[in-house]
Amino acid sequence: MAEWWSIEVLHGEFSAFQWQVAHDSELIEAALTNGAFDGTWHADRWGVAFEVCFETTEQWEAFRALPIVRAALDGVPDPVNGLIIRALLQYYSYYGNDFTVECPTGSGHQMTLYQVAEELARRLGSIFLQDKDGRRPVYGGTRKFQEDAHWRDYISFFEYFHGDNGAGLGASHQTGWTGIIARAMHLFATTTAEQVLAIGKAAGVTEVAEKAKSAQAGSGFRP
Repeated sequence: MAEWWSIEVLHGEFSAFQWQVAHDSELIEAALTNGAFDGTWHADRWGVAFEVCFETTEQWEAFRALPIVRAALDGVPDPVNGLIIRALLQYYSYYGNDFTVECPTGSGHQMTLYQVAEELARRLGSIFLQDKDGRRPVYGGTRKFQEDAHWRDYISFFEYFHGDNGAGLGASHQTGWTGIIARAMHLFATTTAEQVLAIGKAAGVTEVAEKAKSAQAGSGFRP
């Protein structure tokens, strides 16, 4: 019996809708030419889902293993840090300035959820910014990247980082999830807490209006 499987992509360092546009036709073609009965896209506020119908688990796993599918999945915006910051901002848009938490833990210092999100973005950004001595933690002890004028201002986005000093480790030939740090820095440089609250209120009003409109449209329907 055929089953539906899905690849769910959340918004991260860039919109999941951009990922859909980039890989739409190739994923559907790969699915249909490798045994799928059907394939379709669904979009929501959180991102997109590509749903595909195969008769067996083996067909689904073979589809996932195709080079073109693996390449598409490698391009998925990694949402880990982005989701944390985004969730904090969403909760802040609801709770506002009256709800605070201790940050950092054990400091006795209270912050709003907006301030916590901003602090997390600041910590992530500090890995790439120059310190008082003009050195970037991301380049660790590599003098060529720290001191050479031809290299020091060209930022590499590494796969992961040293837990003690922030030095970049692993692959650096593609931005991967760390590209979201630049987006987070831009977000807090161009958006205020007041704007987040205003956007949250506007979204709430829009959602209520849409629900009311849907209720009116469906009031006369009887199955």
